[in-house]
Parts: sequence; C-alpha cells; structure tokens
Amino acid sequence: MVRNYKRRTLGTFSEENMREAVKLVLGGMSLRKAAEQKLVKFQTLARYVKKQKNDLKSNLRMCPRYDCRLVFNKNQEKQLVNYLIKCSKMCYGLNTVECKKFAYELAKKNDLKMPCTWETNQSAGSEWMSSFLKRNQEISLRSPEACSLSRATSFNRHNVMQFFDKLMTIMKRHPKFSDGSRIYNLDETGVTTVQSPKKVIAEKGIKRLNKVTSGERGVLVTVCCIINAYGYSLPPSFIFPRVNFKNHMLIGAPSGSLGLATPSGWMNSTLFIEVLDHFIKFTNCSTENPALLIMDNHESHISLECIDKAKSNGITILTLPPHCSNRMQPLDVSVYGPFKSFYNHSVDSWLQAHPGKTISIYEVAACVGKAFEKSMTPSNIKSGFKSTGIFPYDKFIFNDDDFLVSSVTDRQESQQVSTDNNSTSPSLVNISPTEASTSKTFVSPEDLRGYPKAEARKTRVNNRRKGKSTIATDTPEKDSTEENNINKIKHVPKKNKIKKNLFSNEIKQKPPSSDEEDICGKITPTVVTSEDEIDYEDLTTYDELAKEPKEGDYVLVQFKTVKEGTVYYVGKIIKEKDEETDVEISFLRRYKKSFEKFHMPDVPDLASVSVKDVLQILPKPKVVGHTKRQQSYLMFEVDLSNFNLK
Repeated sequence: MVRNYKRRTLGTFSEENMREAVKLVLGGMSLRKAAEQKLVKFQTLARYVKKQKNDLKSNLRMCPRYDCRLVFNKNQEKQLVNYLIKCSKMCYGLNTVECKKFAYELAKKNDLKMPCTWETNQSAGSEWMSSFLKRNQEISLRSPEACSLSRATSFNRHNVMQFFDKLMTIMKRHPKFSDGSRIYNLDETGVTTVQSPKKVIAEKGIKRLNKVTSGERGVLVTVCCIINAYGYSLPPSFIFPRVNFKNHMLIGAPSGSLGLATPSGWMNSTLFIEVLDHFIKFTNCSTENPALLIMDNHESHISLECIDKAKSNGITILTLPPHCSNRMQPLDVSVYGPFKSFYNHSVDSWLQAHPGKTISIYEVAACVGKAFEKSMTPSNIKSGFKSTGIFPYDKFIFNDDDFLVSSVTDRQESQQVSTDNNSTSPSLVNISPTEASTSKTFVSPEDLRGYPKAEARKTRVNNRRKGKSTIATDTPEKDSTEENNINKIKHVPKKNKIKKNLFSNEIKQKPPSSDEEDICGKITPTVVTSEDEIDYEDLTTYDELAKEPKEGDYVLVQFKTVKEGTVYYVGKIIKEKDEETDVEISFLRRYKKSFEKFHMPDVPDLASVSVKDVLQILPKPKVVGHTKRQQSYLMFEVDLSNFNLK
C-alpha cells in the first residue's frame, strides 16, 4: 500500500530556539505566539514547558536525543565519511547500495548494535542512508564523469614533473618565453551536425519529451584551435569530411580561418603541415622570433616533416604526457567546455529559425564562429594556462589529492594481500591504514576494506615503447622519431603469397593441404572478403598443357576470327574428351564493370571444343563477397588483362 500523506519530519528545530521559546512561555507569553515567534511546533513547546515547570532548578535538554539510536557514533561516522571521500577522489567511489552493504559489514565487524533488518538484508536501510547524508553535509550523492583507466593512471607525479622540468629547460634556453607572449597551445576538437539538446520548458509530470536534431549520429567536422598565454586566440582550422575543400564551406567562420578536407574528417600528418604553415603565418615565428607550441603527442603532430618545418621556423614543440591532456592542456581545461556549450546553443538556434530543415557541414562554420567568439575570451584562456601551471610557471600546481587516482596502480614489491575473504571486496586489497584509528577497539574502514589497489603486475616482456613528454624538436627526439618511422616501414607485414606454376599445375612454396583437391580435379570455389587478397600471376606466355583437362576444370580457350583475330573465352569443362578429342565446355561471361570478374550466364552457353584450342588450365576461382549476388562472380589468380576476352 502506497502512503498518500507526507511523512512528518522530526527534530527540525534547534535546541537554542526551543529554550528561548520555553522562557517566553514561562514569562507570560502564550504557547502559540511563542511557537510562532521561534519557529517551533506549539505541541512540542507545550511538552517542554511542562517538563521545565516540574523541574525548574535543573537544566533540561531541549531537543530530541536521536543519537541514542545511532549505529555509529560521531567519531566512527567521521572515519566512514573520510573513507568515502578518499575513495571518490581515487575514482572508485561507492554508490548508495555499496555504501549500505559496507556500513553493515563495518557494524558487524565491530559487534555494534544494529536493527534486525540489517541482519536480514545484510545491508543498512534506506532511512539510515538518508539520515547519514543529512548528518554529514560535506558529502552528497553526485553524478561522476567517466574517466578511462589510461587517464586515471597516466596522470601521476613522475609524468607531470617530467613535463615541468622540460618546460623549465626550454624557458632557460629561450628567456623570451618567460613572459608568456610566445607560448601557444594547440589541440583539435570535434563538432557534429547533431547537438546535445538543452533543457526546455514543458508540461509538468510529462514522461516523454523530445527535441528535434538533424540526425541520429551526425557528421563530424574537426576544429583545430590555437591559443596564447596572453589571452588571445588564432583563427581556427577546419577539417571537413570531403575529398576536396570548397571556399563556401567556411561561410560564417572566424576571419582568417583555414579550410582543409579529408575523407575521414580527422587530422593527419599531411594536413598538419598546412596547419603549421597557418600557425607560422599568424605568429610570424622565425629563428630570430621563436615560439613555444605545446600540444599532445598524437602521431599526426610529430611526423618527421612537421619537426623539420618547426625547427627551420624557430618553433619549439613540447608534447604533453600521454593521456594527461584533460588536466594539463589549457584548451581542454577551460576553453573547450564553454565552446561546446555555446556551439550546441548555436545549433539549437539555427534549427529553431529553420524548422523542418536539417543542418549540414556547410552551416557548421557559422555555428562555430558564434561559439568561438563567446568562448575564446581572455579570461577563459588565461585561466587555462594558470590552472595547468604553464603560465605563470608553477611546478607544484597539483597537490597530493590530484595524484590519488594514480596511487591505485602504484605497485610495491613486498605487497601483502589479506586472506580474509569475509572482509575483503574482490576489487579491493587490504593494505595498512595511512591514518591511525582514534579508537583502539573500533575497526576502521581502512582496516576492514582498505583503499582500491591494483594487483601485482604479471612479469611479461612488452616491447611497446612507453609515451612520455618530449621536446620533439630537439635532435635526440628528432632522431628517435626518424628511427621509429624507419622501423615501421621495415616491419610492415607482408602478405603470404602462394606462388603457383600455372603451367605445371604445382605449388612451389606452400604444399596443398590434405583437404584441398588437386587443381585439375573437381573445383570448389573459395570465398575471399576483398579483391586485395588475390595475388594475380602473369599469363602472357604459356606452354603446352602438362595434363589433359578433366571434368570440372576451368580453362582458357582461344578462337581465331576474321574480323577480330584471336579471341579468348573462359569456360568450365562439363564433359571430358571423347573419341573425337573434343571436350564440352560451358562458357562464362566477363562482368562489364570489372575485368577480373566472371559469371555464368542465365542461359548456359555450351559448345564442343577441340583440346588443341584449350590454351591453359586455370587455377580454381575465388568467390568475392558474402551475399548471394556477390558470390555469383568468380575471380582467378591470373592476369588476363592482355587477352582479348569475350
């Protein structure tokens, strides 16, 4: 049965207000007037007045004593609160269900008096949870943002200090950078034609509320922004998902914007050269007027050609530690958040002004132009550089709490794992508490469960190069980049080609498997997923047949005509040689749109052909694709382009 009345709240008055109200009543004021003046219930006030009249000499308690029914006392609850706060800072916060179960485990471990429902459900009740949150105002139920494990563990003190050490090295090398006028930050972000709808005014209590968008997923356009530590920004660069860029794609974009195009819409090393030219144009950087460019270490940013161009134009490239841009990149910290909000608002406004129309990539530049002007403000940009410690330079901008996330994967050689299965969660490892318990008998949350800790790493060989913050334009790093590019070219996996001698019908490199029949036997077409997997052999020269053609073989047949000379057909033998040395062949037709594909005609084209006209036995064909229509086309591992095929 559902309650249809509002539950009465208990203990909503303070002891001071109740004591003053009792004094007013004892001084001659009426109950209702005193209760109204001190904001207390007059029924409750009457009860305390009666108690005070019966015992005028003693100092009575003027508020309910709910702490007599608490499971944990104030000191114990404070330890639980500190534990929950620290777990949340480590990105392993507990939800209400886990918190209630943990509270039950903690009470049971300490043999505390608890309600019988806790024992039945092996969990604390919902009323205890709500009261616990009310008693401890420093904690509340929050919605966390998703954070990948790479970001959570890569942002550690070692990586951060390494970045700031390299930044200080550059500033000592170029004293001009110390005032921030030549420090820039570059980063890309993606905008789509489908916005994230904001809140709208609608009817109360409605369960389904929609707002129109241009599509389901949208088309991505990459925007590359560059900001300076002085608080100004350079015109952005747009990368449109097209083969060729057209000038009308930039209608409404900020003045001086650069337009580029690539089929994927993503940045690559070729386009980044043009972005670098765009940066050089607006910053006038040279060897006499150097500039510091801070960006992430994406492979499109640190190609050998980009590094050479940067060095020749006085640009020093400093890369951020991997997976740390959300905390250490000024654009991500304070600029892109407002930019995305203003962009969504611009798209909403456009759709509102053009009902029944969908937004395309040709309207993206105008929406970005409005958002760019509102978000790229000096205060936002300066705040980003300041909060990351880049300018003004602050090596210790991040405190110990900021590095709590990475402490989960700080592994020790002599790590002791508890074997108490009753008190340890599968995802947590008991470790010695960092803070001593204030009570000798009370088992603290740290002693019971411990903070999240990763298991010992398995010893295995990993040849993968670990990323780090680098000065990409320095000679050692440049040489390392060049060496890596050479190694990538050397280690490109080659296809395992199976070369066949088509004229002797024997495989040279790879012997046939037991389940494969001889190439001259009955042929079962093999399915391949793409045409790139077929290695074509040259068939411009040929010898006499090594074997006589048999039923099921695919052959190349030649015919001599008066008008066209010698023409060739591909066919399948359906009947072997008879007494007149002829074979019966069902001829295939060449696919009009592709020279390499053949198919059987709807009406079989049958003919008897002399064995002398059979030029060569072809290898078994391959079927391209998976659909019924695609599997009707056959392809052969021979080059037939030099033959006049019909």
